[in-house]
Amino acid sequence: MTTALIILAAGQSRRFGGANKMLAAFEGCPLIVRVARRLAGVRGPDGALAMTVVTRFPDDEVAVALSAAGLPALTIVANPCASRGMGTSISAGIASLALDVRAAVITPGDMPYVSAALVERLLAAFEADGAARPACPVLADGTLLNPVIWPRRLFGELIALSGDRGGKSMLQEESVCMVEVDADGRFADIDTPADLAALQGCSTRE
Repeated sequence: MTTALIILAAGQSRRFGGANKMLAAFEGCPLIVRVARRLAGVRGPDGALAMTVVTRFPDDEVAVALSAAGLPALTIVANPCASRGMGTSISAGIASLALDVRAAVITPGDMPYVSAALVERLLAAFEADGAARPACPVLADGTLLNPVIWPRRLFGELIALSGDRGGKSMLQEESVCMVEVDADGRFADIDTPADLAALQGCSTRE
């Protein structure tokens, strides 16, 4: 059995001024390439995680940028229904996984400081908890953050997602393995050009 990593990169970037934020330059490369490179080294209890990136089309500019980056064990999954909401991208990513995948880490592609070390910490907590409940970072005030690890028993519900209903709505209905973290730059995402400018060059703990 294996564990998969899914990066969501098929959003519409509606708040980014008309451009695709996944292609915005971040510290020398497209944002999505930066995120994928930071997570390419993640290892779980059963070895390195295979990476799947959900894009709008199999040959769009995001897919081309990722292919040119030469990342190992990378699969591009197209979601031509991405304009209908994030739920469709989660569904497409999960539906593409092989039958031997026991859990999936899902993270948005617009979080440039999510690290392999953070994901491995979440995976360790998920395994220690019995690998049956979703696992995610949580702030001291109870706010649930990304990335989220999903056990296979919930894959059917994730595939059934549609529209703007994402996985976070499911966490409200589940018992969750929560990993307490500090509120720092690792969990910042980029929605606007101002967000992009503010996060360039920030330092993080991991």
